[in-house]
Amino acid sequence: MADGSTGSGGPVLKFDPVWLVLKRPRPNFDPPSFLAPGELLIEGHGAKFGPSDATLSWPFDRTPDKHLTMDRIVGVRRKRYGWGVVPRLVEITYETTGRAEVAYFNDGGWKGWRPMVTGSNRRMVNAIRQYQGVA
Repeated sequence: MADGSTGSGGPVLKFDPVWLVLKRPRPNFDPPSFLAPGELLIEGHGAKFGPSDATLSWPFDRTPDKHLTMDRIVGVRRKRYGWGVVPRLVEITYETTGRAEVAYFNDGGWKGWRPMVTGSNRRMVNAIRQYQGVA
């Protein structure tokens, strides 16, 4: 799940595969419309999300091309975001260009089942909090 490696500015916390939640999940049977697979890199006080080899298991292929830059992370927690059995997601509050934004992530391991079976989203939150020293 988390991989500690070293980047240009020091240690990096890497999560791959991760799903960026683009919009609130709805029962429309089209996960690629609300999830973007990729990797989450936590470095310094910020983070970046971008494409990786991660894919969604779905009958048709869409190239994941979503990028997100979080200049400064100010909060990390788990939050229910959706309906039914959707696990509590990793909510990252961050500042970029002077305003606060929120992004939601889910551990994409085991085709998205890992958070429900092992509680991996909780471990992601704890690892990011420990790495960054934020609440």
